[in-house]
Amino acid sequence: MPHDRDVAAGINQLEGYLLVQSELRTARAEGEALADRMPWLTGERREELVRLYAEERMALTRRTLRAVTERCHELRAEYTARYRQLRRRVVCAALAVVLGGLTLSACPATPRGPADTRGPAPAGTGPVTTCAPGTCAEPAVHAP
Repeated sequence: MPHDRDVAAGINQLEGYLLVQSELRTARAEGEALADRMPWLTGERREELVRLYAEERMALTRRTLRAVTERCHELRAEYTARYRQLRRRVVCAALAVVLGGLTLSACPATPRGPADTRGPAPAGTGPVTTCAPGTCAEPAVHAP
């Protein structure tokens, strides 16, 4: 049983073939229309004009498709680089938040004591804690 990639490659190849055949029919039809505007052409010259027009048209189509393909690859590379940059920023920001949270949670808090000049702690909030940088100490337990 063929692999999914083999099936997809086969479908892409078939689609490409059908697109080329469609473009070739269109190019020949345009060549025929051009030759129809030149009634003085003999049968052999007319066929040569149609063939040459179709060849030129197919060459133009190939050049256009190559240019579009190259631009698609350039855009993919640009968007991939941009995505990586944004992903890096998000990871760094998330890491900073986690580290900040860990830093704050690692610093033991001291309850507000009687020497605190900010006034009484709000009712129902429990002890309000403070931690001076570099001077973290175990919280003191106060009897009610």
